[in-house]
Amino acid sequence: LTFPLPATPAIYSVEVTIQNHRGRLLGRYGEYIRVVERTVDTALALAAYDQIRPGAYLESCFENHGTATVTPTGTSLERFDGSPWHQVAVGPQYSPAQTLVQRILGPGEAERIGTLVPPNARPGLYKLNASGITEAGEPVALAAEFGVG
Repeated sequence: LTFPLPATPAIYSVEVTIQNHRGRLLGRYGEYIRVVERTVDTALALAAYDQIRPGAYLESCFENHGTATVTPTGTSLERFDGSPWHQVAVGPQYSPAQTLVQRILGPGEAERIGTLVPPNARPGLYKLNASGITEAGEPVALAAEFGVG
């Protein structure tokens, strides 16, 4: 069974009554449904922000704080050397840890990501970039800075 709900944010009540052909009540089921506005609100959290060792994995978390679903699609590293940020070659940029299928993040869900800091990384300021896409096709771009020491 499907029930159309208005797009107006509110709390709605749905009740299903089951009767036999004579009208005798056989069962009843009811549920409240909360409809909320669609929002895109994501974050990239790092387990550490400074003194990451070259050759270590930077642990991060792609977090979905909104109500829209989001699929993480890639990561990259950049280094700041006093001028614009420069891309850092790292090998495979992003691959889900569990399967070859990308994980869709629903409201309140998160995906852990491990990114290799190259063994030859020089000390300095780096930036982890993460990208994603919503179910409506909207691009999502996140970034978090960290230090390599």
